[in-house]
Amino acid sequence: MKKSIKIIIAVIISILLVIGIFLLIMKLTESTNKINKEYEKDKMLLQANYGDFNTYVVEYNETRNQLATLLESSCYYEDFPLISTELEAFFKNYDELINKIMISVTNMDKACSREFMESELNNMCDAYPLPYEKMINIYVSSDISAYNELITNYNIWTNKEEYPTFTSKYINEIIDHNQDGIKATLEEA
Repeated sequence: MKKSIKIIIAVIISILLVIGIFLLIMKLTESTNKINKEYEKDKMLLQANYGDFNTYVVEYNETRNQLATLLESSCYYEDFPLISTELEAFFKNYDELINKIMISVTNMDKACSREFMESELNNMCDAYPLPYEKMINIYVSSDISAYNELITNYNIWTNKEEYPTFTSKYINEIIDHNQDGIKATLEEA
């Protein structure tokens, strides 16, 4: 009798041990699958936004070229009223482009909070912060500043506050996105 109770207890312990090992393996598999899904999600997020970012860089450069042409067209105060509406619309569109760039970078920042196994993904994570910082800082310190200076000088010239200066809906100060202690601007570009 004692022997059969020992055998029953041994069988129950063996069954519980097998069930415990099975549950542990299932939990580990579930955790691994979750980690792999998160990895793939971050990988796709980075790749999609990096592609968008590169498109926005080209658009940004084209926009800055257009800005130079527009500001050159308005260098005579007498001509400013003829181009003022176009400049105002231009800066609203430019601001929207900056917002797209910022959204793209926010997504890449999220994805790049991990280390990837693929070196090309890690290279993507290393490649975008400095150009992003330069674009934002040039936008704020050079482009908006030049436009606002033009408006201020025109208003002084006419002795009226006819045109308001531009304030971005998204960013109005230079940044140090890569946290290197240097706020990259046009001088470093």
